[in-house]
Amino acid sequence: MRRRELLLGAGVAGAALVGCQQKGKRGDEGPLREALRSVRDPRPLVHTSPRPPMRPIGDASHGLLLNRAAFGPSAAELQRLGELGKDGWLSEQLKAPVHDDDESLALRWRLKGLEVFHTPAYELRDTPQKVVMEQLGRSAILRATYSQWQLRERLCDFWANHLNIYARKVYSAPTRPNTAAELMYLLPTDLTHVVRQNALGAVKDVIRASMKSAAMLGYLDQQVSDAKHPNENYARELLELHTMGVDGGYSQRDVMEVARCLTGWTIEDRFLSGIFQDGIPEDRHKTGEVYFNAKRHDDGEKLVLGTKIPAGGGKKDASMVLDLIAAHPSTARFISRKLVRYFYGDDEHSTELTEKVAATYQKSSGAITAMVHTLFTAPEFDAAPPILKRPFDFTISALRATNALTDGSLGVQDHLTRMGQPLYEWPMPDGYPEKNLAWTGSLLARWNFAIALTSGGVAATQIDTDKDAAQALLAPLPEFSGKPEERLALALASPDFHWK
Repeated sequence: MRRRELLLGAGVAGAALVGCQQKGKRGDEGPLREALRSVRDPRPLVHTSPRPPMRPIGDASHGLLLNRAAFGPSAAELQRLGELGKDGWLSEQLKAPVHDDDESLALRWRLKGLEVFHTPAYELRDTPQKVVMEQLGRSAILRATYSQWQLRERLCDFWANHLNIYARKVYSAPTRPNTAAELMYLLPTDLTHVVRQNALGAVKDVIRASMKSAAMLGYLDQQVSDAKHPNENYARELLELHTMGVDGGYSQRDVMEVARCLTGWTIEDRFLSGIFQDGIPEDRHKTGEVYFNAKRHDDGEKLVLGTKIPAGGGKKDASMVLDLIAAHPSTARFISRKLVRYFYGDDEHSTELTEKVAATYQKSSGAITAMVHTLFTAPEFDAAPPILKRPFDFTISALRATNALTDGSLGVQDHLTRMGQPLYEWPMPDGYPEKNLAWTGSLLARWNFAIALTSGGVAATQIDTDKDAAQALLAPLPEFSGKPEERLALALASPDFHWK
């Protein structure tokens, strides 16, 4: 957080406290309460007058859009959508900035307190693992719940899962075989510089950033790959899971040749290498960074996807591989199919929609915003099939529907673990499952979360005291009898709320 923001926060809080002391003189605490709220409460304000009609989550148009392009409706998001209309809201969301400057002061303040995102990876190893994992999860929960740029957060969730990295894997240092560390210490950098900075950019940029991610290379053992022993793990997943798909038309020979092209890309693990390493300045690297070691590279001729890569290319070999796979029609189809499954679902119309999105990929050179715009504005989208919410999706949508105030810490994260989706802990490189059937076993844990949330049983989390407003937001879900918190719990636990 910049110095002026710290001063602003302190000034606003001080002014609010002074104003509270002068209550008898002024007789109106509204502006003062709002000023203090801006520092401590990340929830967006809902204007009471004039206020457009609130559309419930079951609305065929607004509800569908906010359940897919956002993490579920909230009172504030419904109001914004009502003001702008579907096209205006979508256009605004597609112009989201990469930075957090436009977020509320309270949200920025909370994110700034997550030290794992502001500490170099090598220094982060001194931080207890449970602290690192808790802060990684807290960042995801806070952003998904409170960010005004909901579509950006959706795409961050998509890419983090598409380029999945198991945070608890232990990777070995390339030059010190007996030295190892957990990938969780490298993951904050990956989530920031690979996922967040490129979520609304171009597919090629996301993949390029991932190819130079220490967390990704360590996860798939690329850091130990050299000319004598090319490791195929990363090359295989680059083709199969990240770009072309298992049916993309490449061969085992292509995997082997791509592995050769990528030899030499490794992780700097020597202490203070940026200061003491010999060579010209651009050859010096900070500990934990990815760099190209020419001595470990196979510089012979290669043949990838029918294209010859000349000998002597050095680090350019990786760029040529990226150019080939990013421009391949299989990559256009595979990435488009993944986006369609994530946002639209999977039925007889998904193939037609995938073709439309793939055509946009080809025309726009893989511009993500163009592809997403095609997906959400296609006629097929209005008849999208239902998708069972994954636990993270269900949890965030419940927090948003109840206008909950949470810090996203273990109180929420423990429930996610019980539902079967502890954040950044899927061990396989394919990411958490997409199919509905994979999540039907988590229903009891979901119901328990709904009860705990509405009864004050989730630590560091409280729902809006105006339960009637939440009930209105959840209409037309089934109406239940009982106390307000009981009716709200039953609404969150009802089958309709588990689907989007």
